[in-house]
Amino acid sequence: MTKEELRQYGRLQLEIEQISGEISALESQVGGANFDGMPRSSHADADRIGQIVIKMNRLSEILHKKLSEALDIRIEIEHIISKLPIEERVLMRYRYIECMQWEDICDVMNYSASVLHKKHRHALAMVK
Repeated sequence: MTKEELRQYGRLQLEIEQISGEISALESQVGGANFDGMPRSSHADADRIGQIVIKMNRLSEILHKKLSEALDIRIEIEHIISKLPIEERVLMRYRYIECMQWEDICDVMNYSASVLHKKHRHALAMVK
């Protein structure tokens, strides 16, 4: 598995966060709309709310597909890195699952950047 393939999970996570945010924004536009069938607002408001609900449903479908795709990639990454020694597995999870910056990984793992990059190169060579 290449670095680019490993990075795909983080990119999907970002997409999932963006879509979730869009759904939340649409939900706030709907606000306290009442869906019990009783008329509460004008026909134009009902049409607007209906259109927002349709968009929310479409985005929810996309979100579920992205979540499923991300889960498949996560499982694949876990399977591949399971063959690595524990320190390299932890490093790969921090970098590609949690999308941590190198400086933060250095702090958490208590390694210098040069040692960490060497371990990373070794791990990448082992998973190819």
